[in-house]
Amino acid sequence: MDKAFFVESIGGDIGVIYFDLPHEKINKLSTPVMDELSQLLDDIRKQSAWKAVIFASRKPGIFIAGADIKEIEDVSDAEQGYRLACRGQAVFQKVADLPYLTVAAIDGACLGGGLEFALACRFRVVSDHEKTSLGLPETKLGIIPGFGGTQRLPKVVGLPKALEMITSGSTVDGPKAYKIGLADEMAHSANLLDKAVQLVRHVQKFGSKKYLRRRGTRGPLKWLERTPGLREIMFSQARKAVLKLSKGQYPAPLKAIVAIQAGANAIFPARAYEKEARIIGELIPSPICKNLIHLFYLTEAAKKDNGLALGTLAPPAKPLQRVGVLGAGVMGGGIAWLLAHKDVFVQLKDIQEKALQTGLAHAADLFEKRLKQRRMTADAFKRAMLRIRATLDYNAFHSLDAVIEAVVEDMKIKKAVLRDVEKSVSPQAIIASNTSSLSISEMASALRFPERFGGFHFFNPVHRMPLIEVIYGKQTSPETLVALMDFARKLGKTPVPVKDGPGFLVNRLLVPYMNEAALILQEGGAEAAALDEMVAEFGMPMGPLTLIDEIGIDVGYKVIDILYHQLGERMKPAQLVFDVYSAGWLGKKSGQGFYVNHGSRPTLNQGLEALIEKTRLALNLKPKRIPSEDAFDRMILPMINEGARCLEEGIVRHAGDADLAMVFGTGFPAFRGGLLRYADSRGVAALVDRLHYLRQNYGDRFRPCAYLERLKTENKGFYELAKERAHASAV
Repeated sequence: MDKAFFVESIGGDIGVIYFDLPHEKINKLSTPVMDELSQLLDDIRKQSAWKAVIFASRKPGIFIAGADIKEIEDVSDAEQGYRLACRGQAVFQKVADLPYLTVAAIDGACLGGGLEFALACRFRVVSDHEKTSLGLPETKLGIIPGFGGTQRLPKVVGLPKALEMITSGSTVDGPKAYKIGLADEMAHSANLLDKAVQLVRHVQKFGSKKYLRRRGTRGPLKWLERTPGLREIMFSQARKAVLKLSKGQYPAPLKAIVAIQAGANAIFPARAYEKEARIIGELIPSPICKNLIHLFYLTEAAKKDNGLALGTLAPPAKPLQRVGVLGAGVMGGGIAWLLAHKDVFVQLKDIQEKALQTGLAHAADLFEKRLKQRRMTADAFKRAMLRIRATLDYNAFHSLDAVIEAVVEDMKIKKAVLRDVEKSVSPQAIIASNTSSLSISEMASALRFPERFGGFHFFNPVHRMPLIEVIYGKQTSPETLVALMDFARKLGKTPVPVKDGPGFLVNRLLVPYMNEAALILQEGGAEAAALDEMVAEFGMPMGPLTLIDEIGIDVGYKVIDILYHQLGERMKPAQLVFDVYSAGWLGKKSGQGFYVNHGSRPTLNQGLEALIEKTRLALNLKPKRIPSEDAFDRMILPMINEGARCLEEGIVRHAGDADLAMVFGTGFPAFRGGLLRYADSRGVAALVDRLHYLRQNYGDRFRPCAYLERLKTENKGFYELAKERAHASAV
């Protein structure tokens, strides 16, 4: 391996060690890199002229991105993981033991093992660049910091902040790092090395008191942290907070608390480091860790995905800087906010002044929340709102790069609006629809230039949901698809390319899940709360009946009905959904649906049982309880079956697209790796047998599709077949 570290000298008494991993865009810590660093640390101890060492990076926007995930992925047993952690701890202890002042000069990403390395230095200087980010995100991979992070971070920022950062895996930017004492100085990127040298000279002349007094817990919590009995309250509260968020499904944050607690209570620090290494050793081989690493790879791939078939070269992406938004409802206002937040100039158009005011108010409200949270300044708030121009006409649309249509879900209305907007924009402008269920190809038939049209499906609420389905119709050009994929990333979203088809991807998979819950309910198979609870225990953020209330029963019924007419009997709406809709119960928006939403927590609608009885009478159904495992599989397995059909029809290119969309679009439990990864974990052959059982007992809609039957015959899983296809394409 070419060497990764380069040594220079400043003024004869300060050594500068640059990390620049050859042939890589980022610096990461692999075994060969750690071996080289270990040897280098041994060598530089002999530099008798040095008084200080500054560690920096030659890669712009990157200090150290963390450990090499590939090495973690390959660990298969606890002892192997333990040894890997011990090796990292030993190398970083060499950094801590250097007989010089040590300074980490951080510009860009400093994550995971990168921050653990920086914590082993005595001082840290950060840049104020927007790419500077410090954190220990290991819990997001199902593990804990294993190179000393659980022991060193609390000593620098205090227990409360360390517990928050480590258990959540959250990051802080340069200014925040300086504010909480994680960084000792802050400078512009161009002046970072000079600032590090200034710090060294200050400490040489005046000592380190100026910096040390900024570290640790401040205020009343300081005494809580220092008192053993009271300190346990802090750890107890941290555990409660983690359990509230994770429902106990993610062991890593709880294990991180154990490691931090060991350090806080340790008489012999070496034992706490040993505890950290043992814990990470146990977590690395776990299925949860492997599933989260799988999702990490999918997410990283999405950052570079052009949306085209594997191996297809992408045409240059057209930058979209000026964008129109048609329709100023809550969705349109949310889209306008997001665009303005990402420095895009917005023309927000509607046909009614009142609607425009509603859209602007929604955008302003979202910005004001950031202002109150001190995530933006008053000046930034004003500038952002000035990027949104409200209009009742198309006069300024000729200069736009793109237009996003977000009007009512009605094909006739959408076609009319698209015809109008095409007359007002340049021939080069991209036009996209935010439709959630209507055919992109049919909409495109209203345009003279259908090749510049595609779907750009945001999920509600726009400011929170990370997914955008980028839908390409029969005539959507590769240039348009690539530009929309690139634009989604500019907006900070994760794009998944989806071929135009009924319900696209996410709604097509969710509809049988929600509809089946209503069918079970109307049959008397289980109670509403029990159905929602069993799915919540599986890891979904909410049960199917709560979800349909959240979406709106009117919207949900309409989407189910559209898919029924397009895909046939397996999507036939439950009569109960129609009856709830007909009763005027629209879900959360009207205050009641399957649940009543007037208080802080939803409660079961007391009128629901009578309505179910009425529905059963009309259908001549006698209530019959079913085993809970049948109820669960009736809700979950149709999603897998439909996902297999989407692969069969080319709606998505591979299983990874489906899994990424389900995790980021529906909250499917990340620790299970995604819907089709979960299917592989249960075994496709076993699932096919289970679907045949459900078909025999509950109806033909559970018939396994041909794609699933093929996987069973060939004794393969979704991802095994995907690997074979990728290899064949590469060859």
